[in-house]
Amino acid sequence: MNALVGKLTPKESYGKAYGLTASMTSLGMTLGPLAGGIMASYMGLHWPFVVVSLLLSLVVIPLILSLKTR
Repeated sequence: MNALVGKLTPKESYGKAYGLTASMTSLGMTLGPLAGGIMASYMGLHWPFVVVSLLLSLVVIPLILSLKTR
């Protein structure tokens, strides 16, 4: 992930980009198990996987479409 951030951001905003990446990673590692446990308890065991797959597709598809091929 750090290589991708370094490749896609200008040198002037490396600090901001890496800080945002580290913050979102920490937030995801903190809130992910909590949200997954709550969903599994109230909605069933398969729902955390459904939600994660939907969120992942919302992130990965625009990322793939925006990458420039060389």
